[in-house]
Amino acid sequence: MKLINRHTLAAEAYERLLSDSPIDSGNWRQNTERALKDLGPNPTPEQVEAVWPTGLLVPECTECGQNVSEVVQLGEPPDWESRTVYLCAKCLLGAMCLINP
Repeated sequence: MKLINRHTLAAEAYERLLSDSPIDSGNWRQNTERALKDLGPNPTPEQVEAVWPTGLLVPECTECGQNVSEVVQLGEPPDWESRTVYLCAKCLLGAMCLINP
């Protein structure tokens, strides 16, 4: 279980870019990797966004489909064959009410 928002995505941006399958193995990727690494271990969301504009996209809620500022990631760590769910606060509270009305 993990909270996903712009701050957590910024903190993990370099590692996420390295683990992504290379869509573009050319200059863009190399330059972006270098720029993210140069930001150091605690970059701000604004710093990451200046280098990698799409790197801070919070996944939409799997249940309601809304784009929100933060979600909770449940299940397996995301990869191409994982069973991962992202829930917004509203859907997460709804699920809790089902368990404990």
